[in-house]
Amino acid sequence: MPEQTDTGSRESLQRRLAVYRRTVELLEIQRAQFGAFTPPYIWHQFDEARSAIARIKQELRALGVPVDDVAIDTGGPPTPLPATPALLPTYLRMVIDQASLVPLTGLTEWVDLGLRLADVYCDRQAVPLRPGTGAPGVALASLLRERGARVLLEGPLGAGKTFALRALALACAGRARAEPSGLDTLLDSWKDAPIPVLLSAAEIAAALRRADAEPHNEHQPALSTFWRAIEGWLRYSDLSGLVPAFQEAFESGGCLLMIDGFDDLPAGADQHAFTLALSRLVARYPHNRVVVTCRSADPAAFAPILGFARYTLGPLGDDEAKQMIARWYDALAGPAGALPPDDLPERRARLEGALAGDERLRALADRPLTLTLCVLAHAEGRELPAGRDFVLRRFCNVLLAGWYQQQLTEPHGRAHARDLAPLASIGQRQALLEPLAYAFQAQVAAGRQPAALGHADVTRLLGEVLRGSGIEPGYANEVLVPSLLRWCCRQGILARSGSQGYTMPWSLIREYLAGLALAAAGGP
Repeated sequence: MPEQTDTGSRESLQRRLAVYRRTVELLEIQRAQFGAFTPPYIWHQFDEARSAIARIKQELRALGVPVDDVAIDTGGPPTPLPATPALLPTYLRMVIDQASLVPLTGLTEWVDLGLRLADVYCDRQAVPLRPGTGAPGVALASLLRERGARVLLEGPLGAGKTFALRALALACAGRARAEPSGLDTLLDSWKDAPIPVLLSAAEIAAALRRADAEPHNEHQPALSTFWRAIEGWLRYSDLSGLVPAFQEAFESGGCLLMIDGFDDLPAGADQHAFTLALSRLVARYPHNRVVVTCRSADPAAFAPILGFARYTLGPLGDDEAKQMIARWYDALAGPAGALPPDDLPERRARLEGALAGDERLRALADRPLTLTLCVLAHAEGRELPAGRDFVLRRFCNVLLAGWYQQQLTEPHGRAHARDLAPLASIGQRQALLEPLAYAFQAQVAAGRQPAALGHADVTRLLGEVLRGSGIEPGYANEVLVPSLLRWCCRQGILARSGSQGYTMPWSLIREYLAGLALAAAGGP
């Protein structure tokens, strides 16, 4: 009797397997009819059918029945439709237009300079994150020279990761269009010109949310997850017809996929599930170059991404800092026309001297972002180190401006737009952190190292400032305080200490904000 039962189970499972495989074939026909506009419910049906196929195959094998793996079982991007190469030059032109200019909002009063990335970009050296190797740094472009290269690039806020990706995208697009980009030498050792695909984690999450396809623990992402993000991204730019061309390029290993800020996923997004979706895409198309940036990789979250070499962008050296200063000043005096070219040598010498002669200012100049703030403030006529507090004020605004904008775009933020009005100015946003910094600095003065505060103290101080600004208490405590804490940890303003505490590790920011709090309270 048990043998007959096993035989019946095998036959039933084999029939069900055939039904689900036929279902996938019919879904492929529907998908081909819809093309780039395939609705979300069809993708959900793909995922459900293939999940059932995987379970049935596992049960059959447990019964000792050999089961072949066929292509439709695991899926992936559908069979490419006829390509539309005429749109590809348009796409590459869009990449060039979007990547070629340096965004200056919040960095300077000269917001309309139109500085070109090629004029100010200095290639950084990525250092291997293998303990004890002492290996020298190497240019990111060299790491990605060969097809199939996979790099996880880490570095703190302002280390230059985004600029490095934009420079690679610009160089690839320029070579593919046979146009000089100003960064052509980055690809001197490359034999081809891959199609650059530059996406931020936030763009991926937004595209998947629009398609109702966000991965999460209850619904493990299928290979199609990232394709839906890419398709949504192309549709948003009115380039849906490029989906087949992108599919063919991925099949042949002709893409450079760049994902920026992978630890900047929105609140509620499951990083492990997103990482798993990416790993499936990489495993299915192993011959493409892939680089992912993040501020600090969580080994557990990134474990599914196999075969990625881990590198970091370290602090700027003296020679790198001097090169950056020279390039920025040359660009400001040359194409931008913001400065007279005659006194450039004197200006550069004054700034280099100020950086070398002031320890606190030198600590600001170890990252490209903060060094850029120093250069721009100095170019505007603010002498350093006397103007150091002005640079720190701008940097604090950069750190918090993104959080404020995120609140305005979130559904709960749009519903509470009037509540957010008290946070609209630089000073109001900065005031959020001043009492917190003062509390940390008081611990430093008392000799407590590390100067840590418990979660309850931190949330209480932030909540008091928000409520004192007239923000509704429930919204402040339940939404804004948790969001602000996540943002501050992501930006490096705060760091977790133990399971229930925080520190404010960057002493320059802590001392500056604490001094403002003391001055506001009428202290000496």
